[in-house]
Amino acid sequence: MKRILLIGCILLAAGTASAAEPQHYMDIHAGAGVGSWGYTIHGGTTQIGNSYSAGAGYTWFFLPTVGLQTGLRATSISSYATLTGTLDYGPLTDYQGEQYIHRVTFSNWREQQQAWLLEVPVGLRFRYFAHDDSHAGLHAAVGVSLAVPVYATSHTTGSVTHTGWYDCWQLTLHDLPGRFMNQTIDQQSDTKSRLSPVNAMMYAEIGTTIRLGVRTQLIIAAYAQYGLTDFSAVKPADRAPLGFANADNGYTFMPEYQGLFGTDKVGSLAPWTAGFKLGLSIWPGRTDEQKKQLLLRFAAEFPDVLPCPPQSE
Repeated sequence: MKRILLIGCILLAAGTASAAEPQHYMDIHAGAGVGSWGYTIHGGTTQIGNSYSAGAGYTWFFLPTVGLQTGLRATSISSYATLTGTLDYGPLTDYQGEQYIHRVTFSNWREQQQAWLLEVPVGLRFRYFAHDDSHAGLHAAVGVSLAVPVYATSHTTGSVTHTGWYDCWQLTLHDLPGRFMNQTIDQQSDTKSRLSPVNAMMYAEIGTTIRLGVRTQLIIAAYAQYGLTDFSAVKPADRAPLGFANADNGYTFMPEYQGLFGTDKVGSLAPWTAGFKLGLSIWPGRTDEQKKQLLLRFAAEFPDVLPCPPQSE
């Protein structure tokens, strides 16, 4: 027992002589900014939406200024698309054998695509303090993350008008019961099935590290992410014409709208986000003062064991 205590004292004493800057940190952060699904749409426009991020992680500094970091974080990405104008499909054949052009006109058509990603980042973290007693220093990080969509939806609002142009009669048909009518849509649909289950993103951040105490450092930084892989799970050959195709790859008079993802109007999905984060890095070890107090307690409780006096400054 005395030998075990002696070994413990020696290890604790060695710990007090370690470098002043700890090597291991637990990290938590929250961030907010903007983002987009990074697609272009033919016959319409897109705009960015809000983006949020939160997570926890671990950093091991194998050098005084460079460390490895990993963890788990959740990131939201959203963007908006507005469709305008008239699109023609055909020539098609109706149930009476007559050929027609199916025309679809969008009005006040707006669609929001939103998803939450669960990410596992792996990268390098950099820190630099000009002096050992500096209260603020440089913070930077770069790496890649494995991103898995866990929740994804689209919300569509607006109206769409269907008409049929019959060249043989030089006539446009509209407002017929069950055929070529105006539709007002306010619906939400699941887009998860049209997103790839495994993706990769690159991330980078730069900012400042502020010492709040021996254990805790505050991180204020700007961050950015960009998709390295195509997040779309729909192959180009399987893309439907704006989602208006039915099961037999034909058309109906009043086709059901299926959303932009996985259609010929949207190509690859390369999402990006950018914003600002606020984080805390917490050193879980003992401070030098705590180690000294522990050694003094050992020496007082076990006076017959070789004392373990605190290391001199």
